[in-house]
Amino acid sequence: AASSDYPLRDVYKRQDLDWASYDRPFRARKVALPTYPFSGQRHWVDSQTPALAATTRGGSSAPASMVLHPLLGQRLETGALPGAVLFQMDILRGRHYFFAEHVFMGVETAPAAALLSWVWLAAGEVFPAEPFILAVITLVLPLILYDEDRIGQIILRDVDAERCSFEFLSRENRPEHGHEAEVWVTHCKGVILRGAQYTALAAQADQAPDPQKLEARCGFKLTGEAFYESMAALGYTYGPLFRGIQSAASDGDDMLCHWLSPEKSAKTEGYWVTPSDLD
Repeated sequence: AASSDYPLRDVYKRQDLDWASYDRPFRARKVALPTYPFSGQRHWVDSQTPALAATTRGGSSAPASMVLHPLLGQRLETGALPGAVLFQMDILRGRHYFFAEHVFMGVETAPAAALLSWVWLAAGEVFPAEPFILAVITLVLPLILYDEDRIGQIILRDVDAERCSFEFLSRENRPEHGHEAEVWVTHCKGVILRGAQYTALAAQADQAPDPQKLEARCGFKLTGEAFYESMAALGYTYGPLFRGIQSAASDGDDMLCHWLSPEKSAKTEGYWVTPSDLD
């Protein structure tokens, strides 16, 4: 036996040890162990093309590139959610320009408009030949990547009805019981109206105030530069693609903004309605 006076390394130097005899009384075998069995880290390989075939609404399979918008990733129909369509995509800071352009309190945050742009794209894939409206929108939690990219999902339920629901989720790692646990969190949800329900809600758009009359009664006015300075004082920092407001006016109840859409670039390619325009 080794002691403080004779460490094991010194014993080993003085004589050859028969390590095999130590295990001889036991029925043992060697096994390979992971280097860090409890680290809980995941290492995803980003794929440039979806690995799964996309499924059309009728149930037949086709190459994903034939039916999917590039920002939507994969389209799936699952037996666990009858009557639902699911889109799954990678949410990558380097791929989606709006994270760096929309900063709140020093943290890059996806604007709610970006989430709704994604849902709009998904609804357009499911209902390509008819008009629709996103309504009853609830913003649940902001989407913040911090130091990790994420998997996102958009779920459309009851797609055969004139009123179907939508939900935007992402999978994040959270500390739980001393280790990292993967948790699905909801960021926004609402409904998509089509057919007669769309017609009824669209008719209300005609009741919106006349812009010229609204501007005439507005006593509070700001230039675009002053507007963004006031937003910066509240903790919002906008990049060039999000700074389209030229002027703003308010009568205390309603606000009117004059917006000049920033010049399109490779960053905004692929959106039907860019998050910066909608924001």
